[in-house]
Amino acid sequence: MTFESKIDALFDVHNEQDQPGVVLAIIRNGGVIYQQGYGMADLEHETQITPSTVFDIASVSKQFTGFAIAKLTFDGIISLDDNVCKYLPEMPDFGDKITVRHLVHHTSGLRDWVQSMVVAGMRMDDVISFQHILKMVKHQQSLNFKPGQMSLYSNTGYNLLAEIV
Repeated sequence: MTFESKIDALFDVHNEQDQPGVVLAIIRNGGVIYQQGYGMADLEHETQITPSTVFDIASVSKQFTGFAIAKLTFDGIISLDDNVCKYLPEMPDFGDKITVRHLVHHTSGLRDWVQSMVVAGMRMDDVISFQHILKMVKHQQSLNFKPGQMSLYSNTGYNLLAEIV
């Protein structure tokens, strides 16, 4: 039995037409030595998963952004107590300092762009750029609450952090 057939046998359970699939990549010494898709990327449209299938990782990306911010902080490049305007001068002044820490901890008071997009005339299937998000932030008349006083899950905050990175 070859290396590839042993791996395929392990993932055979995922190689069905009626269930979501999985993509596997094995990397050794910085190079891909094996890659394969098993099962379906889209059950409704019967689209098979391949190694080049693009996945929407949504909020899973926040852990990578958080790590990057932690690394920049550890390396002394940024401070969690810095005003976000230091890195994003185009941010409006809401009268209260919003820090990097506020963005990290979802305590900035900024409205979430997901809720603001309907008011902005956008739909969930529209392509949303950072410029769209910044425009929605700029159109806020005020914050939902004073930074640091409450916690409210914020995609907006993490998009701003990603831009800082």
